[in-house]
Amino acid sequence: MALPMMFTGPSRPVTPKPAAICTVSAPEQTASTCRSLPQILHAAARGTAPDFSALRSPAYGGDGLDVCYVKDCARAIAALQLAPRLNHRTYNIASGRVVTNREVAAAVKELVPDARIELPEDRSPAGSAQSAWLDIARLREDTGYQPAYDTRRAVADYLAWLREGHDR
Repeated sequence: MALPMMFTGPSRPVTPKPAAICTVSAPEQTASTCRSLPQILHAAARGTAPDFSALRSPAYGGDGLDVCYVKDCARAIAALQLAPRLNHRTYNIASGRVVTNREVAAAVKELVPDARIELPEDRSPAGSAQSAWLDIARLREDTGYQPAYDTRRAVADYLAWLREGHDR
């Protein structure tokens, strides 16, 4: 998905530049019929087991996708908009790697030891045979962007936001 992005800085407007954005993980994200990550995180914050019943297929520990935490996504967009020179017309905004349900569950359990997350270890038979991620080499080379939020840090920030009383 290519989106034109616009950022107006304090002293000058910046021309929109196209960017392909992967799945963005944000505290405002509600439980979705196609994602298990919000269910895992919201359940941990509530002290309940995740409800995966709305998913199109069961959640498996080995299932994953490229997830970019919202704060990294915002930094990447700003870096593109403020770069004095870009060498390409399109950039991927992503983490540049696959984040699995197992990895998120492990981060949650480290932060919330009594979290009740049970996932089959394998990959979903209904899912793709391979996980996909976006290459962020262009973004890194032209702006110096590097994701600041690894899975544990993103999970900790997301859980803190939920625990502040935000319900979604």
